[in-house]
Amino acid sequence: MTRVAILAAALWGLGAPLAQAQDWGEVAWYGATIGTDDLYNSRGTRLTDPRAVIQQDRANYHRFGLRQQGDTGDPIFHARDARARIPGIVDLGAAQGFVADVRAGRPSAVEVYVCGRGWAEVMLVVDRGAMGGHSGCY
Repeated sequence: MTRVAILAAALWGLGAPLAQAQDWGEVAWYGATIGTDDLYNSRGTRLTDPRAVIQQDRANYHRFGLRQQGDTGDPIFHARDARARIPGIVDLGAAQGFVADVRAGRPSAVEVYVCGRGWAEVMLVVDRGAMGGHSGCY
């Protein structure tokens, strides 16, 4: 009887993280056209890290008003401290073409999905798929 209770408790405990993972969803989505302005930081240094480019794109959009055709707004990254977290939460798994474009200094268009629970962003998924065609959150 004790073994059954321990096994039941262990299986119940495994279900909790699965239930939490299913709560993940798309908190926000935005389109970003990465132009020349986005490939340089505010001091004029060329950016080669795609995560830093995503961060600079949002700074350009919200702080400096530098926008390319295809850039759309987001409700998350208007504050500097929120933008500062971008490099640590970016997932580039679906965006290897974007990575190559950044390293070569070519303009590029991407979709960015802010994924998480509620309004607490957990990660940004960068994708080069059809703009707005699906949720990149999994």
